[in-house]
Amino acid sequence: MTHRPGKIKDVIQVPMTRPRNIFEIHRQDGFDEAYGRLWNIFRHELNIGAHQ
Repeated sequence: MTHRPGKIKDVIQVPMTRPRNIFEIHRQDGFDEAYGRLWNIFRHELNIGAHQ
């Protein structure tokens, strides 16, 4: 979601199988890709909010 006004910015398919073990998820194939993509979006939105 975007900062304000809150709108859907992107829909991301998470390429990891279920069920997901939260204690081992960082070792699962696809985690690094999903994590990096999400943080690129978050970083942009957080920077927008910091300057207003």
